[in-house]
Amino acid sequence: MKINFKKVNDLLISKYKAKIITKQQFKNAVYGLGREDIDDSISTLSEGLITSENVVLYLINDATVLNENCKCVDPQMYSLGEITPLPLSGFMPYILFIAELSKDKSEMINYAKWGSFADNIYDELYTLKKQQENMLSK
Repeated sequence: MKINFKKVNDLLISKYKAKIITKQQFKNAVYGLGREDIDDSISTLSEGLITSENVVLYLINDATVLNENCKCVDPQMYSLGEITPLPLSGFMPYILFIAELSKDKSEMINYAKWGSFADNIYDELYTLKKQQENMLSK
């Protein structure tokens, strides 16, 4: 799936208030703190879904954004501020997103997402892709 990366980045940062994070922050959020037994390659961290190191890692943990855009978030439990990105007994009340970029970093060519609830990101990426295809066909 090739989508203009600027549009993907704008969607994640503007609508979802995503933050760009480091590999270590991603590793902590998926596997927990102190996991020195897991190496830092993107292939390992993404469980083989992404193999290129040419990526941008995002964390979406703003409670208001999650309550507005996702299903299965308890608004009373997650009502204010940000949710700490640590896996709680396998439950991740936040979203982690990896965007794999083309060599020139102009397009997102692959992606992977983690989180314990349904959200609108896949649908919105599909819409961006369709809009891009429509513009190219004109």
